[in-house]
Amino acid sequence: MKCVVHIGTEKTGTTSLQHFFAANTETLLERGLAYSAAFGRPSNRKLATISMDPRHGDSSFVEYGLATPEDHAAFRDAVIAEFEAEIAMLKARGDIHTFFVSNEHLHSRLVKPEMVGRVADLLRRHFAEIEVVCFLRPQADLALSCLSTSARVGMKVTSKAFTTDGPYYDYLGLRERWLEHFGTIRMVPYKRHRDTVGWFLEHFGLEREGLTEPAGLNTALDYRSIHLLSLIGPRVVGSQMNVNRNIFLKEHPVEEALSVDREMARRCQERNRAANEALCALTDDVTMDDLTPDFDRYPERGNIHELDVDVAAASRVNWLVARFNAELALERAQTRMAAAELAAAQGDRDKAAALLENAEKLIARAADTGLEVPVKRAGWMGRKVQKLARRLSRAAPKP
Repeated sequence: MKCVVHIGTEKTGTTSLQHFFAANTETLLERGLAYSAAFGRPSNRKLATISMDPRHGDSSFVEYGLATPEDHAAFRDAVIAEFEAEIAMLKARGDIHTFFVSNEHLHSRLVKPEMVGRVADLLRRHFAEIEVVCFLRPQADLALSCLSTSARVGMKVTSKAFTTDGPYYDYLGLRERWLEHFGTIRMVPYKRHRDTVGWFLEHFGLEREGLTEPAGLNTALDYRSIHLLSLIGPRVVGSQMNVNRNIFLKEHPVEEALSVDREMARRCQERNRAANEALCALTDDVTMDDLTPDFDRYPERGNIHELDVDVAAASRVNWLVARFNAELALERAQTRMAAAELAAAQGDRDKAAALLENAEKLIARAADTGLEVPVKRAGWMGRKVQKLARRLSRAAPKP
């Protein structure tokens, strides 16, 4: 069984690819390809998370509850155990020719050779043949496309955020890190192969017929939606996810996508010229044309500068969204409490207890806003939940 590791980069059809393979798991298994479940789905992000330095994590550490190096070590052990069980099961089947892993954070988060080395050490225990694949696009195009994602994950986006500096955009350094530990890496130019799903299916020798096509995912945002997200605040506050960012982004109309000035794009791309030329001299996979944007697609004057404007009502926007979300959480809690009383009256204690537990979480969410009115109402509702729970406990049949 061969292992193919797709490491990104971001904004090259990775999200659609991962949802496609996750949605077609069973059919693909019948055709001899296994898309990893142990590393998480739809994206195999857990592989990147366990390969990062335990003291320098990203948002996945918050999502997985990894507050300490000890948490990270335990999480790593659990993921590896699940992965090894998965491999044993697949080998026992005897009909799987390819084990596929896909996660763009393997490119963006593993910026030190030793991090990549952890991936290599783990995979080499189980595979004699490993192929690393990375899609590349011009850095200026990548930088622009990433700004919508940056807004989604909680970063404040302004014109200063449009940059191609750092290891994220250093394709030469990326190649060197993965070559050091895997000995080979295939680089695919996104300008020539924009159908990432189709490229991999052809690479695996698989037909597309009979496979489910996912809807459009991770699409660009209107620049005004990006500005709104900046006003609401970061994705993670302290050690908790910021629920106030749930503003129905999928339903926002995209009337004017974010754009940058043509000259800005030229300047940013120029910073990577020397490294790109060195990369193209080392491999036949990509050419300088593959890594050069179509600058005619950039307007003379973009709208990114609109994001630099301070809004006097910014704090009130944040307050308003938090207030409405608190009210929504309390209304949902009220509904759960009523449903719990009905379930208890019908003798379904387990259902009633589960509903009350959910109501408590919603009440706590409203109280966490710290806003005066929701906090007072949450206190009253919390006491009522406790009263209902005690009544439910007294009604329990004695053994």
